[in-house]
Amino acid sequence: MPHVESFSIASNSKPGLCYTVTRSQANDWQCTCPHWTYRRTECAHIRTAQSLPATESIHKPEPPIVYAHVREVTPQPDGSLYVPLLPIGDPHFLYTLCFDLYAHGVLWASILERYRLPRSFSRDTCVAFIEQHGRKVYQFSDNPALPRHQYQILSGIPLPDIPRYQETPVEYHSRT
Repeated sequence: MPHVESFSIASNSKPGLCYTVTRSQANDWQCTCPHWTYRRTECAHIRTAQSLPATESIHKPEPPIVYAHVREVTPQPDGSLYVPLLPIGDPHFLYTLCFDLYAHGVLWASILERYRLPRSFSRDTCVAFIEQHGRKVYQFSDNPALPRHQYQILSGIPLPDIPRYQETPVEYHSRT
């Protein structure tokens, strides 16, 4: 289910650590802290987020996804993302697609739901795989002697935008 609001709440017990609290359209609250993750009971972070005025929320709507004939996930001027079709049985391309969507602002829960992936398919595993093996993208060919779709492995991780000088993580998140 898509999230309506997202908050970054500082931990009381661990200085410098922040947890993300989200509210869904059905008014269900979730937190990334261990208390909520393991017990599924309301935590102090959720209570803090519920007490905040709506203007203090850190929320950027997910970009609309449009399936198109493109090499890789491509942002468009209207804010949408052009996404290539996923070839069947290619886990490397799946990792790349999930990584790119997440890097362009699609929530991980939405990615898992869209591609019917298990909750055990984690962001950390995906990022580690891409760091080790690179990103796999389409390489189109107009040569009739070659297969229509080939693949290319790209090393390095392109980020949508880099943080600005003295920009806080909250400001970066709201800007990107």
